[in-house]
Amino acid sequence: MPEVKENGTGLLSPKSASLSAACKLMLSGGLLSLFASVISLVDPRVYQEVVQSGTISRFLSFGSSVQDLITAPAALLLIVLTLKFSGQMKKPQDSQHSLSKGHIKTLMAMTGLGSYLFYGYGLYVIQGQYTSLYLVYLAIFSLTLYGVIAGIVALAQNKKVIVQIPHLLRRVISGFLMFILIILIPVWILRMQHDLYSRMPGEVYGVFVLDLGVVFPAIAYVIWQLIRKTNFGVMLAGVALIKALTLCLSVALGEILKPIYGFGQDVGMVLIFTLLTVVSGGLSLALFSRLEIEDNR
Repeated sequence: MPEVKENGTGLLSPKSASLSAACKLMLSGGLLSLFASVISLVDPRVYQEVVQSGTISRFLSFGSSVQDLITAPAALLLIVLTLKFSGQMKKPQDSQHSLSKGHIKTLMAMTGLGSYLFYGYGLYVIQGQYTSLYLVYLAIFSLTLYGVIAGIVALAQNKKVIVQIPHLLRRVISGFLMFILIILIPVWILRMQHDLYSRMPGEVYGVFVLDLGVVFPAIAYVIWQLIRKTNFGVMLAGVALIKALTLCLSVALGEILKPIYGFGQDVGMVLIFTLLTVVSGGLSLALFSRLEIEDNR
């Protein structure tokens, strides 16, 4: 006889199916990301070969190496959180009811880290960064994309709980996310103008594609949900802040290290992304420490 699962039909409930998919996809994406980032850090030939072929510039190679410095610990943390979460979900009392406060926090962090890996390796895939690891990048891009979707679906299915943060913190987070849109959308559009006039994509056109086409609309949706004071908005805000923290930290570190490697430094970009890193880190800490969850059954 087939094993009878929690809904008595031999099938997983929608919530359990989403959680299972999220864990499997993000664990796979995390393991591949850790592998790719560590290999790239210890073997300079990974990026040197594509620089020599003319596929990418030395500047992009530098940026990729800096990103690996953040990606490796982020991927390791995602692996640890996913394994811990998967172990907890094997307990019947944890899989049959709404997620607990600790579980929701962990899933939010996992989804945020997964979205960072999706973004980082999405850039490599979109921009055709054909290193010897390109197929690994493509796998990470796909796994983390669907892992993040499954994670968001699993968060949305917790309808029997009330998720709250202090009203002031909600307003501050909404304002910060709105600040990101107000500052970066015009900056990105201005930086695209040369590419548009020349009819040739620049080195970092993938950033414009992902930010203007995916990330910024998602941030706008999170802001809307926060304004509506929904449970989903609070959980998505946690995901967005973790993603913003890891990504902005990577960019800020790169901007700071530019002069050491012979590249010109843009002081404005240093200030913007250092500020975004500090604020997103502080707000992430505040949200995860002040998050309150009540049973609404």
